[in-house]
Amino acid sequence: MAGKIDFIPGGKSITAHGHDSVLQAGLKGGMSLNYRCSNGNCGECRGVLRSGKLERLRNHDFILSDSQKGQGHFLMCSNAPDGDIVVQAHEVDDIVQIPEQFLTGKVKTVEQVDSQVMLLHLRTPRSQRLQFMAGQSVELGGNNGLPTGRFPVASCPCDETSLLFHIPDMPGDAFSQAVFSDALSKGSKLDVRGPFGEFRLNEKREKSVIFIAWHTGFAPVKSIIESVISLRTAEDIHLFRVSPVSQGSSQAERHYLDNYCRSWDDALHNFTYHPVTQRFSLVSAVDVARDIAQDILSGFGNLADYDFYIVGPPAFRAGMEDIINGYSLEDSRIRGCDVCMGLL
Repeated sequence: MAGKIDFIPGGKSITAHGHDSVLQAGLKGGMSLNYRCSNGNCGECRGVLRSGKLERLRNHDFILSDSQKGQGHFLMCSNAPDGDIVVQAHEVDDIVQIPEQFLTGKVKTVEQVDSQVMLLHLRTPRSQRLQFMAGQSVELGGNNGLPTGRFPVASCPCDETSLLFHIPDMPGDAFSQAVFSDALSKGSKLDVRGPFGEFRLNEKREKSVIFIAWHTGFAPVKSIIESVISLRTAEDIHLFRVSPVSQGSSQAERHYLDNYCRSWDDALHNFTYHPVTQRFSLVSAVDVARDIAQDILSGFGNLADYDFYIVGPPAFRAGMEDIINGYSLEDSRIRGCDVCMGLL
């Protein structure tokens, strides 16, 4: 059960591998296909087979009429390509087309990977999946006496069964403190509401990309980079990471998930990882961010060849944008996000 899937009218071609459904193949290929449950209950992932054959992966509860079947309608989550096929399917091309959703996930792991960062990994229920675009955020908590907090999703939309979050240790944030005080453990239930935010990849541009992430700003950047890798649209990808000084740490301490970034650098010919080795404690000061931007961008030639994605506290963004704007770039070339970046 493998083959090439040509999606129309979008014109994207995806190769399905192994037992991937048409939906899974499209999501892994970076497409924003319409779906809700991915197990045959809702019918939201309905597509139309225009040519080729399908292999049924599973029975589904959603009922297609005889007329729909006769016209080639099928559920993309429940069928795989049997050779090369052409599928007519709706692809979400605007964030406003994604409705606000609500589901209750189950904690798979809570892992402290840094003195200031916890990785929170949720499994979505079989009957529900969260549709979102890379870079967006959700609201977590509110059930079982838990506080709520809004955090970017760190996982790729292509993994529809999992949601990953990087939770910073923020003394003034109730949800953050609940996570760091072991209020969540394996098997805990956690409400998820969203998605929210307009920070996302600009797929209409096939430009080289520079990501500049402050601390847990790496979370939405990670999600976007994984989508960029799937889409294969960027010419060159550069990732700069900047981190705060943690209590008792050395200036040379590595960024959390540093090896993950280095693996991209090793495996991808068009990806370059730039870990900023110096740690900073005054990132709420715009002038410090300006100095950082001036330093890390000095090695580039024509910055007009790049789109910029900046993720961090407002002052960090402001300082970065001051320097980048000095190169007379269009405003549309810079995208920023300042949701729950923590450790201001």
